[in-house]
Amino acid sequence: MLEPIPRRESSLDFYRGGVILLMIIANTTSMMANLPWWMNHSFNNSAHLNHIAWLDLISPMFMFIMGAAIPMAIASRVRKGQARGMIVAHMLM
Repeated sequence: MLEPIPRRESSLDFYRGGVILLMIIANTTSMMANLPWWMNHSFNNSAHLNHIAWLDLISPMFMFIMGAAIPMAIASRVRKGQARGMIVAHMLM
């Protein structure tokens, strides 16, 4: 018997993919020399200490994704009938 395909939030998946692409770009360009100031993390650039670069926004964007995805994952497990103790054990492992 075929099981129904789980419903996914395509907007969250699209956003997650974009953030992961930004992570790859950030890690790739971090090894390059003579980058403009807006391509460096703010703590690496003493000339522009009072700014925030796009690289500094990647981690908060990823934390936002995790904060949005965790309640959806827990709700999915509750709908499947998993015991609360099993859900907590899965989160801790």
